[in-house]
Amino acid sequence: MNMSFKTPIVPGLDINANYGPQINAVAIFFMCLSFATVVLRFFSRTYTKIEIGKDDWLLLGAAVWLLIPFPLLSSNSSIFRSSLGAILLQ
Repeated sequence: MNMSFKTPIVPGLDINANYGPQINAVAIFFMCLSFATVVLRFFSRTYTKIEIGKDDWLLLGAAVWLLIPFPLLSSNSSIFRSSLGAILLQ
């Protein structure tokens, strides 16, 4: 049985457009927002003289862990180097 599926055409979507820079901008914005949240949490704990607990250190570790995959998934890598259309059509 030969089954072939036609890729649906989405109105207004340019399949040759490169959305890598926009994806990077959103990722960088949310990374900065998460780091600002962690910094403010540590500042508020220190300012109010509340002991910094295990949950705070785990939060800091998770924020640092967030930095590891970003260079691998940036728009300069092979994942986002091609256009959005080519990724969708693969």
